[in-house]
Amino acid sequence: MANKNTPEESMFSRRTRIMARYGLVAVGIVLFALWSGWRLTCTTVIDADKWNDKANRELQRVDTIQPIRGDILACDGSILATNVITYDVAIDFKASRFMTRDMRKDMKALCDTMAMFFPQKNAQQWRDKFESQLNRDKTKRSSYFVFLRDITYEQCEQLRKFPFFRRSDNPNFNGLVINSRNKREYPYGDMAKRSIGRVNQHPNGQIRGYSGLEYALDSLLYGIPGVSKKVPLTHKITNWVDVNAVSGRTLITTIDITLQDIVETALSDMLEKKRARWGTVILMDVATGDIKAISNLDRDTVTGRIVESMNRAMRGIEPGSVLKTISMIVALEDGYIDNLDAVYPTKTWRFGNYEFNAHPDKCCARDVLRYSANIGIAKLVAPHFADNPNGYRERLRRLGFLDKLNTGIAGETPPFFPKLDIKAGGLVTLVEQTFGYG
Repeated sequence: MANKNTPEESMFSRRTRIMARYGLVAVGIVLFALWSGWRLTCTTVIDADKWNDKANRELQRVDTIQPIRGDILACDGSILATNVITYDVAIDFKASRFMTRDMRKDMKALCDTMAMFFPQKNAQQWRDKFESQLNRDKTKRSSYFVFLRDITYEQCEQLRKFPFFRRSDNPNFNGLVINSRNKREYPYGDMAKRSIGRVNQHPNGQIRGYSGLEYALDSLLYGIPGVSKKVPLTHKITNWVDVNAVSGRTLITTIDITLQDIVETALSDMLEKKRARWGTVILMDVATGDIKAISNLDRDTVTGRIVESMNRAMRGIEPGSVLKTISMIVALEDGYIDNLDAVYPTKTWRFGNYEFNAHPDKCCARDVLRYSANIGIAKLVAPHFADNPNGYRERLRRLGFLDKLNTGIAGETPPFFPKLDIKAGGLVTLVEQTFGYG
């Protein structure tokens, strides 16, 4: 027969077990206190120099504050290029207390809502996207799984109210990570794209222009960076702005949006009608010299579509018959024409060792531009520079014809007007230059 413990013995045994547990807890607390004391000693005494150096480096660090890039406006104040803040949204599936079970429970409702507000994917595609991470082992999940880019602030606020995400405002639970960034926006899309230009964001955060006005006037649009540094406050280290960033200038161009639209539509229609490879239009207000519209369209060699392409308006190209007007100015200003109505033959003409043929059979100086007569204009000008073919080039230089237009648009090239050698076909080229070739 087993011996039964007396009440006193049972109480003593229970007290022994309780004291043993208390003893273990006390030992644990003592060991933790010793470890904390040791770490504190290491930090404040043994490794003090290392931590002080690290703190000093952090406090001495100077950060650059990127300025807000200036806007580009049309002549009526319409925005051609501006900055907008957009948001990228990600999920940290490795968040310390991520609610995996709740996300699975809300998956259908979440994906249906996502498909309704962000229809670039249907509900099943959203489900596949989320589950591609959710079905992995937690250690192999992404800590920054981007599922939306370039959304607005209003859309971000909507997203916070979606199933699952509304369960908690704490990103440690729902994993929601929202980051803002500046984006250069062009409200009129590709309209005047080559003239307005585009920007790139450099690795250091700078937004710099690489084409068009964005590039040519980058120093004005970029602004002046600011400077900030870390300073210790009572409870934390925070950023302190030493020098405020200065926003870039807002630039008002001479471009007229309505006229730009008309010009692009007309040029596109003409390219289709003539099956041309490319075309360029520059529309200028002749009273002021303001460029109101520029359009450069090319035909895509693969698809055949008409697209905005190389800015040929700023590239060198033979002007052709346009130059007859300049030659006529030279003839009139320098007194080479005695009688505007005197008729002379313009079908064939021998000058130097070469015979030229053109149309019409005959005309007067008054009708040279009307008929676009090559020999007609050459006869008025070329003989006066026979002994000095480069004199015609010098005359155009004095008129300013060889100067850059200084439109402010990147890519503009200076006019190329070759010098002539009278012993190497210079007279022939001189004749061609008077009506825009050579």
